[in-house]
Amino acid sequence: MVDIRFIAKISGVSVSTVSRVINHSKPVSPELQSRVMEAVRKYDYTPNAIARQMISRRAHLIGIVLTNIANQFQASQLALMEECALERGYHAIVFSTYGSIEKLREVLLIMKERCVDSVISMVYFTEGEKEVVRKFTEDCGIPIIFPNMCMKNTKGKFIRTTVDEFQGAFDMTEYLIAKGHTRIGCLFPGTRLSLRKSGFLAAMQKNGLRVRPEYVICEPVEEDTFDRLKKLEIGTDFPTVWFCEYDMLAMRFMICMMQRGLKIPEDVSVAGFDDIPFAEEIGLTTIRQPIDVKAWRQVTIAIALADGESIDKYDDYIPYHLIERFSVRNLQKSKEG
Repeated sequence: MVDIRFIAKISGVSVSTVSRVINHSKPVSPELQSRVMEAVRKYDYTPNAIARQMISRRAHLIGIVLTNIANQFQASQLALMEECALERGYHAIVFSTYGSIEKLREVLLIMKERCVDSVISMVYFTEGEKEVVRKFTEDCGIPIIFPNMCMKNTKGKFIRTTVDEFQGAFDMTEYLIAKGHTRIGCLFPGTRLSLRKSGFLAAMQKNGLRVRPEYVICEPVEEDTFDRLKKLEIGTDFPTVWFCEYDMLAMRFMICMMQRGLKIPEDVSVAGFDDIPFAEEIGLTTIRQPIDVKAWRQVTIAIALADGESIDKYDDYIPYHLIERFSVRNLQKSKEG
């Protein structure tokens, strides 16, 4: 029978060394790793995942929670996270909550039953959802990584798993102002005061610009946001540019404006946040989040927490970049001309 003991005997190493090679749990010299993998391939050895879990009391599973798999930015990040997890001997199981607190409870229960080692949330939870998650972590002891973590490492510094969204939105708003825009509208669906919205408002205040309530559209549901936008009168005081909380929203805004007979950016400009793959194709000016770095960092932290390791790094934000394309008109040049 080909089992882990047989592979160890053929390779001339201990059972624990074979386990380390297969599970990528601890470093092994290249020479020993080569011997073990040669035996694994020769005898077509496949470790029994259930037996491995019973011995180690670990499932080597990372649970990933999304709002909706249809979100292009999250889908792109998800593919990279799965790749990072596999490189470290882990598998990822993915769930969508669709914004439902009942679905969230169901997802957490399934992850508990599957004995996931840690959870990465790509969802910004409401206060009610946070309470559900808090109870889950208290009952199960399973660590959860959040989009904007508030956990401190052993050095007393916050662990960062994302870009500085407040500063990114602040910088984008200042960029729009520098282009000569003073009437700026924004689309921020949802009732919570997001970091991106806070950054926008702070930049407007710093520059002494009025934020007109009718042009700050923050309906709880995205569809309601666009219903309200479609009803706005396009007059002389209509914003010359709109800042959208994320790129998919900016894309829908562009379609909405074109349906109303306006050209981008000649008649109205728009900017986004995230830099999803499709943003380049439509010439959207946006804030780029390096999703490869973000995915790698979140998976690395999730595995470290599952292993009970201290995390002394990652107290800096992931760098972002303002990507200038063609969706924002330069009004300063128009004035000069």
